[in-house]
Amino acid sequence: QKLRNCNLSNMLGVMRHSERLDEKYDTPICNFDLPKEEALKIKKYNFNKLVCSPFRRCLQTAKLVAEELEIDSITVDKQMGELMYKIKNLIENEEDFTYLTLEQMNDILGDNISISDIINDSPDFSESPIDGKIRYMNTLKKYIEEIKISGDNVMVVTHGDAVNAFGEILGSPLIIYNVQECCTAVLKPVDDSNCFIDSNRLEYIES
Repeated sequence: QKLRNCNLSNMLGVMRHSERLDEKYDTPICNFDLPKEEALKIKKYNFNKLVCSPFRRCLQTAKLVAEELEIDSITVDKQMGELMYKIKNLIENEEDFTYLTLEQMNDILGDNISISDIINDSPDFSESPIDGKIRYMNTLKKYIEEIKISGDNVMVVTHGDAVNAFGEILGSPLIIYNVQECCTAVLKPVDDSNCFIDSNRLEYIES
């Protein structure tokens, strides 16, 4: 069940990127209004840190979210990037896969938003779907432990499968079955559990 009337600190949120232009592995987005609209809905949670997948569509989405939330820097986390098996389905050879350079990332973010850090190792290209899901869950759990200490409210802009993984780390896990573009979910760690706070643009069943 959703936790209500709680202290709005130590929050962790996830957001899927906006609508993709095509099915290329590092496609840009084609809907630039949706991230702004969804950012306004979560502004009440006072997110003060933004973490982002290194993929173009996530960086473009994060830029628009950061502008609405008045956040001036973004941490790029390679462990929150796309599932590698999905990339393998879109390219012929591993050599064809590259991440954006720092210069390219900065070009996407523009003059008013900087990259504070690029963290964690790249996932192994041979990663299985199960390994990718575990990667997402373990990385999100690390953020939960960090916000317990820092008191920060952190939003992670990532991919749809990471939002699904987010549902499984709650104290009462959610089975998320419809993850729309720019959907969001927010949790708060309470005692030894992670309590569901809010969501937009996703459908789920409480298990």
